[in-house]
Amino acid sequence: MDAEPVVAIGTASDQGRRRNQNEDSVAIPPPNLSVEELSAKGVLCLVADGIGGHKAGKSASELVARRVMEEYYGQPPGDVAGALRRAIRVANTDVFRLAQEPGYEKMGTTIVAAVLHGQTLTVAHVGDSRAYLLSPEQAQLLTRDHTWVTEQIEEGILTQEQADKHAQRHVLTRSLGARPEVLIDVIHTSLRPGDQVLLCSDGLWETVGLGEIEAAARGASPQQAATRLVELANEYGGPDNVTVVLARPDLGPLSPALAVARPGAAGRLGRTVTRILPAGGSARWPLLAAAAVVMVLAVAGALALVLGGIPREAAATPTAASTTTQVVEAGTPLPGPAATVSPGTAPTAPAAVTAPTIFPGKVVATLPLALRQEPQLAGALIGYLDSGATVAVSCRTTGDAVDGDDIWYRVTVEGPNTGYVAARWIELQGAERGTIPACQN
Repeated sequence: MDAEPVVAIGTASDQGRRRNQNEDSVAIPPPNLSVEELSAKGVLCLVADGIGGHKAGKSASELVARRVMEEYYGQPPGDVAGALRRAIRVANTDVFRLAQEPGYEKMGTTIVAAVLHGQTLTVAHVGDSRAYLLSPEQAQLLTRDHTWVTEQIEEGILTQEQADKHAQRHVLTRSLGARPEVLIDVIHTSLRPGDQVLLCSDGLWETVGLGEIEAAARGASPQQAATRLVELANEYGGPDNVTVVLARPDLGPLSPALAVARPGAAGRLGRTVTRILPAGGSARWPLLAAAAVVMVLAVAGALALVLGGIPREAAATPTAASTTTQVVEAGTPLPGPAATVSPGTAPTAPAAVTAPTIFPGKVVATLPLALRQEPQLAGALIGYLDSGATVAVSCRTTGDAVDGDDIWYRVTVEGPNTGYVAARWIELQGAERGTIPACQN
């Protein structure tokens, strides 16, 4: 029987054409983990891009890769995001302490880490190493670069074109080891059949276009794709170290609408044969795969109850971005049995219903913005909103934590599609954020 879902993992790393040492590191689960541990805690992969020079950068990235992996799997199961955040903080403390020693004064590293746990993806990152979700329909950047130019773009001071050529484009605003404490961004989303998770250092995304990344990832096994992506970075000049992790969970067959670009099924191994991989030279890493992970049951009806609005017949987990979902807004009477009137009595007039206030808004994200069924850990994706799309905002709520609760809006777009988006990517038209009422879920 081969019914257990697996995560196939490909890794590749190279020093590039213009560097004389590779300061990147990559880590995937160690071989001594049992199937039970992986089932309980998920499959953790990470990329760390060291900074601080020949000795310091290499030491920082290797230290972080090792410590995060040890600390994450050393904690009790049940809180993926909390365990991942704590592991990164422990690693930050270790790097900061080492940075006080002679010869290590400027050491530091970025990190992007992902845990694939059944149908849920949790990503944590600091710096400008990135995570992408590659679905059969499109690629979505999940992380936000912690760089000076990113802040200038968001403040309207620089355009993206100006930032791409700016002399300060590599200046980080966050890294591990720079301070005793570190602010860590955490992102949650759901995984669907056909999805792949790409982690990479800036040596890839600054060199290879997103279209080529998608094409390479969809046309081969994870290991073949990871190797090809590193080759592409070097073909375009290889200006920096480049490291790639590509993870493909086996979540079952694609729906017919999504089956066109599905790659062949990856092989599986009976147990994990992966470990922290020192990134050196121009070696090609062999095919690596994580062991079996128990699939989380997708109880879409429960998600609908959390939303307090999606009708039961429309609450199935969507299989494509075009899924239409209707939501009953707060204040609208829910369907139910017809009221009965005793003989000889006059029927009671129905109570007046106050229509919810709708606030117009516009998407200001430069990349496709996920419209989610609900803003919590396992919120399924309904679809994506393009930059400039208009939305109708009805209420606000708290959602995924990024070292604190984020504010999310319930929005409706043409379709009608209704779901939740992170408020920081919605610009209200003629209204203040403080005027948005809380959602009555």
